[in-house]
Amino acid sequence: RAPRFIRAYKFEPERNKTYIKDIKVQVGRTGVLTPVAYLKPVSVGGVTIQHATLHNQAEINKKDIRLGDLVEVGRAGDVIPEVTKVYVSHRKSPPPAPFKMPKNCPACLLPAKVYGDLVFCENRFCPVMTLQSLIHFCSKKAMNIEFLGQKLLSKLFEKKLVQKFSDIYQLTEQKLLKLEGVKEKSSKRVLLSIEKSKKAHLPAFIFALGLRHIGEQNAKNLSQFFFHKLPKNSKAKPSEVAKNILTLLSQTTEEELKKVPDIGDISAHSIWANFGEPEFKKEVKTLLDLGVEPFIPKLFYETKKQYQPFLGKSFVITGTLPLARAKVKDLISALGGKTVNAISQKTDFLLCEKKLDSNQKAGQKAKVAKALNIPFMYWDEFSKKAKK
Repeated sequence: RAPRFIRAYKFEPERNKTYIKDIKVQVGRTGVLTPVAYLKPVSVGGVTIQHATLHNQAEINKKDIRLGDLVEVGRAGDVIPEVTKVYVSHRKSPPPAPFKMPKNCPACLLPAKVYGDLVFCENRFCPVMTLQSLIHFCSKKAMNIEFLGQKLLSKLFEKKLVQKFSDIYQLTEQKLLKLEGVKEKSSKRVLLSIEKSKKAHLPAFIFALGLRHIGEQNAKNLSQFFFHKLPKNSKAKPSEVAKNILTLLSQTTEEELKKVPDIGDISAHSIWANFGEPEFKKEVKTLLDLGVEPFIPKLFYETKKQYQPFLGKSFVITGTLPLARAKVKDLISALGGKTVNAISQKTDFLLCEKKLDSNQKAGQKAKVAKALNIPFMYWDEFSKKAKK
């Protein structure tokens, strides 16, 4: 929309035809079983595609995808490979049987459970789930253990040197040197990155634990909600405050968890159930005993405790503001609110710098907000509320 005299047109997304050689089911870190099409390699937009997720049984049924089919493949958002069309007329006779999700987990062979469109393996000791959860724990947005990547973790898991999160913090140079391809220099680098990861923001630590239905934003919401529940104690260290929040989380009820922004019935039950398990509690305690020291981010202290003027309120930001957008979003989050990209009837405020002059034209977001009677909040009013 800016400048208004220029209009952008998108090219039709590039697609290509190929054959489905096989359909296999993969197990994710939360236990979700996902069907994946193994394709005859095909180039789409300069990228060779060999695999495409088929999402779930409902999606397979909707598109009638079968083994050996000639299909059209594209890239959703120019990134994610997907099957966009099935050429049923090219199907051999007799046609292959429709694909059905397995009743048992392909990794541990124990019975899987169906929840809506998704199929889950609920065996917490499933080897593939365990490895995937370890990879997630070490990832950049979680504990950020830089030099402990997927290949090395797989080797450690195969040798039974790492089977749970706490095993990572009990690795020694002697253990690492047992692995093929690991030398003294690389082992020291790995141990240094493990030591460095012990200091992590509390939201990142909660996210790293891999609770089902709890992503980055929900981990942050949980941390902030229980941070404001703690009694005011300016002398407590950020690491002590984080430990107190984890204690609150382990003792809270499902009803209390539902009061946290964006935490619904399913997420609340997942958190409550996990923290109610003795093994999970023991693992969290072991991590803390081994020197993992999550701490409260500085941003949490920039707003007064018990002060959340935007609790449960949603904002859409438009135009240029005195602060960078990322910082504004963090501030809204710290004050109990959340930011969304598009305006809807559920939006509480459109945040902008100042009221438009009579000579200024309103942008698209402002027009939609006016049409839906969404109130405008200007920067002066917002900053006053934020500084109270």
